[in-house]
Amino acid sequence: MNVQGNLMRRMAIPAARSWLLETLIASSACALAVVSVTYPALFGIGLASCVLILAALRVDLLLYMIVFCLPLAPLLNTDLAVRDISSLLHYGLFAGLVLSYSFGKTSFREWLPPNSLNSAIFIYGLIALLSVVAFNEVNPSSQRALFRLFAYLAFFFVIVGWVNTPQQVWNLLTVLMLSTVLVALFGIYQALVGGYGDIYYRLYPLQEESVPPWEGRVSSFLFHFNSLAGYLNLILPFCLASIMTSTTRWFRGLAAICFVLGSLTLVLTQSRGGLIAYAGTVLLAILLLTESRKARFWLLALFPIGALLAILVMGAYAGRLSEVDEFTSSSRLLLFGAAVTLFLSSPIIGIGYGNFKELYATIIPVSGGTLDSHNLYLQLLAETGILGLAAFLVLVVMMVRLAMRQLRLSVVPLDKIVGFGVLAAIFSVLTHGFVDVLFHTSPQFGALFWLLLGLLVAKERLGTSTVPALPA
Repeated sequence: MNVQGNLMRRMAIPAARSWLLETLIASSACALAVVSVTYPALFGIGLASCVLILAALRVDLLLYMIVFCLPLAPLLNTDLAVRDISSLLHYGLFAGLVLSYSFGKTSFREWLPPNSLNSAIFIYGLIALLSVVAFNEVNPSSQRALFRLFAYLAFFFVIVGWVNTPQQVWNLLTVLMLSTVLVALFGIYQALVGGYGDIYYRLYPLQEESVPPWEGRVSSFLFHFNSLAGYLNLILPFCLASIMTSTTRWFRGLAAICFVLGSLTLVLTQSRGGLIAYAGTVLLAILLLTESRKARFWLLALFPIGALLAILVMGAYAGRLSEVDEFTSSSRLLLFGAAVTLFLSSPIIGIGYGNFKELYATIIPVSGGTLDSHNLYLQLLAETGILGLAAFLVLVVMMVRLAMRQLRLSVVPLDKIVGFGVLAAIFSVLTHGFVDVLFHTSPQFGALFWLLLGLLVAKERLGTSTVPALPA
């Protein structure tokens, strides 16, 4: 039986209907070509429709391709909130998976059980939504922020509902590392040529006027160098855990290449917050992945010396890595103060998710619409109030406990890789969050963060009692 027939049998769709689905796929491809020429603003919607059909058929290659292309986030030429093509694809994946479960033999309760974790995610999303539509003014910034947030959540549930074998987990980790290697190489290329590069402007023609002048800080395929630092800090923990625990030689080699290139690119971003979060990841690896007490003792003893030497070397490479200039400190203090003032104006539900950009100019003499507060916690307080911050922190605590359980009960390397990777990724977000907010500004970072959380939940459902397959 061919692949299409296998897919139809998995979904319990009669073979007689296969011609209809094939016709839909072909028709959608033709329509997409026409739409992209006639109505460019509708191109993303047409592409998402094609993704919906393939997702309904559970074509794994589609999921791997979207994950591989996660660093890319081209925008549609429209003033609507629906601008991110990548977010539209995540909605398409979710809708396709809903269709797959509707026709399949698996019930929705197995995919989305009414447990405490799903309830926490639902409450967090609901608070963000109500903070805008029920208590505050809806504007383009809040529309775009909500559109991205619910795309993140949709992607999380796609990973949870799609990944049901250990081999898929290995495949996703492999795809993420390969993708990150390309991200790192392009970042190194930018450093060598001393600019963003023609490829960057071809990928993001709508960004050409808004991209900050080249300052020697690489951004690779992402929109900003700080976003790239945050993105790399989500992947590098998985590389480090794979190097220390994987028993597959080629996979350890891929992880080592990704870790070295990613670490070098992280330095090239010159992100102080990103490098502090990176140091925290290394420290966590020493504490949680080193089995020998003697080795752990010496690594902990040498860690401060290594950190000091790294600061000296990086300071010689770029002065901003060894000091904080007056403009940065003063401007961020002003933004912090604006966030506190806006929070105090509505402490329970906030000024509305994504509205900080629109309102901070009413507090400080800076043009609005371009900046975030540069502090994740203050921005959550300002935009969603005490309820939003509490919901976010509860969700984080639940994920941390889940990751720690993966580590404690680890039977095979995959348990440790996923458990430590997600734990360190969350730690990096919380650390970097003291000086930056990336969820609103970087759809690549936000999607990757929620993908990793989904991977943790999917791995938890697989259990640890059986030995998973090795990377294929």
